[in-house]
Amino acid sequence: MYLESNNIMQLKTREENGYLFCFDEKEKKLENGQKIFIYEAIRTPLYYTYDLLVSLIIMEKYPDDKMQAVINNYLLENDNTEHEEEFKQMQSWRKHAKEIAKQIIKN
Repeated sequence: MYLESNNIMQLKTREENGYLFCFDEKEKKLENGQKIFIYEAIRTPLYYTYDLLVSLIIMEKYPDDKMQAVINNYLLENDNTEHEEEFKQMQSWRKHAKEIAKQIIKN
């Protein structure tokens, strides 16, 4: 999910039934000169594992049906530059998801 805020958000915020994790902060200036912060975010249950974090982060951009389509397109036509680029982007996001999950677990 994407979140927008007028304030910088914490990596980990306790909610009633779990946690909200915000990452990949981007700053955006509005036409009126104000700044807002845009985040990627996931929600987890109170008890979470590294594997669950990785899965939730990956699924934010690549739900199962989209992941399957990217893989199948690549396997069917791996010499197609568009499919190859899409596959590389998906793999890059998977790697990034693992880095974010490690950071969350460490804190």
